[in-house]
Amino acid sequence: MKCRNKPWKGCSLSEIRRMRVLNAVRSEVVRRQMLGNVQSIATRGGVGAITDDESILSTFTPVGMLKKMLGALSYADYGVLAFRLTRKIVDVVKALKAASQERNVR
Repeated sequence: MKCRNKPWKGCSLSEIRRMRVLNAVRSEVVRRQMLGNVQSIATRGGVGAITDDESILSTFTPVGMLKKMLGALSYADYGVLAFRLTRKIVDVVKALKAASQERNVR
């Protein structure tokens, strides 16, 4: 909203108040839309969906977030994740074996 005073470059007090009210209403509408989006995501079916006895805030706990992330993965994603995890474990086991053999040599 632009101020209507042509010679004066600023806004009147009533125009400033009107703009503040308009911005507050816009902010409230956006906040409610975001809350509605969170509720619709949280109450949607599937893994990590909220049941009647859970609150929406439980979705934002680490366990709730993990449920949501794991629910969004496909079988291919699980396969890639398992492969990478297995490689890391094998690397750690090899390093531990090498360290124990090095100690036995001494």
